[in-house]
Amino acid sequence: MSSPTLQPLIDRLTNLNNDIDIEITKINDSSSEGNTDFSETLQKLQSIREEQEEIYNLITSINENLFSNFVSAKTLNEHQNDLANMLSSYKSDIENEISTIDEQTNHRVRLSKINKYYGDKYAAHTKLIKLIIKILVPFIILAILKNKGFLPEDAFNALLLVVFAIGGILFIKEYKDVVSRDNMNFQEYDWRFRKDLAPKNDD
Repeated sequence: MSSPTLQPLIDRLTNLNNDIDIEITKINDSSSEGNTDFSETLQKLQSIREEQEEIYNLITSINENLFSNFVSAKTLNEHQNDLANMLSSYKSDIENEISTIDEQTNHRVRLSKINKYYGDKYAAHTKLIKLIIKILVPFIILAILKNKGFLPEDAFNALLLVVFAIGGILFIKEYKDVVSRDNMNFQEYDWRFRKDLAPKNDD
């Protein structure tokens, strides 16, 4: 008598388990593509969890109705225990999967931030090296012109001073910008600001 009533609910639980496997597959596929946004998957798992709770309530209601129809209290007790164990297993699996997804999401976000930091830092150092090369190019040109006799000593010294003055200002400005960056987020500056010494709002 109980099987035709409970079978659709058991089938729904089986389908929910299959949905969980599908979402896990999506996460693995997204991870291999470098995608760290799992908000849609988390919403899907949350929906599965709510549906599982609904099935649990339905089965509880069915058990209450079946109580009067079962002659043997022992059979009813075994039936309830089996359903409770199955539901507990499904709930535990879903909670574990959500916890695992949260951990994986946080881990991938941290890795993404680290990769971005070093990428930005490498780009800034590359820009600094290019600036040094640009400063040295005019110096080399002036030295060649002087050695060939096209440029007098006084003119060479004056132009050299101008090149080093302009280049030095640009280099110091760029170097200061690089070393002033925050150690955690290269897009932000480290102002050496101590929050513990800051005045409170009421001050």
